[in-house]
Amino acid sequence: ESQFDAFRDIDTIERNANRVLTLVNQILDVRKIDKQQMRLHCQETDMVKFVNGIYKMFEYNARERNINFCFNHNDIDELMVWVDRRQFDKVVTNLLSNAFKYSYEGGSVDINLRSVDNNMIIEVADMGVGLEGDNLKRIFDRFYQGQRKSGSTGLGLALVAAVCRYYNMGITYRFEGGRHNFCVKLK
Repeated sequence: ESQFDAFRDIDTIERNANRVLTLVNQILDVRKIDKQQMRLHCQETDMVKFVNGIYKMFEYNARERNINFCFNHNDIDELMVWVDRRQFDKVVTNLLSNAFKYSYEGGSVDINLRSVDNNMIIEVADMGVGLEGDNLKRIFDRFYQGQRKSGSTGLGLALVAAVCRYYNMGITYRFEGGRHNFCVKLK
């Protein structure tokens, strides 16, 4: 086995270990929320810069899969909101991870950030595989995977919903115009 193969194998092991660590941390976060033991560390945050930082993390994935990926903030240069950055990062990252996981190569994923009546609204929209019928009722249920065989644990959207509830934020899903839209509203 060459040195290149050994490094590739080590890289694969590291990526898989990080995936397991992320999953364990998500399970622990959901449990802390269930027990009302999660501590929020809110600070004033410019959501345009914050979301743009998350957007940059997904750009490579979008290019590799030929996915049109846009961050739209309607010419808002700054949107200041009090938020726990670590927890809100989990919300946006999980929504984007799902959007990319279920999007077709050559599709599109959008992040839309806006302010309406003193509410911050962030929407993640994609044109990928979605849920329908009775599956929609359970979309935020813990460990629910629908009929898909995607390798999903069914925990990401449950964590998103739990964090949103803990923050007293709204989270909704709708299918409209061929696009799947997850919308988070922070008052």
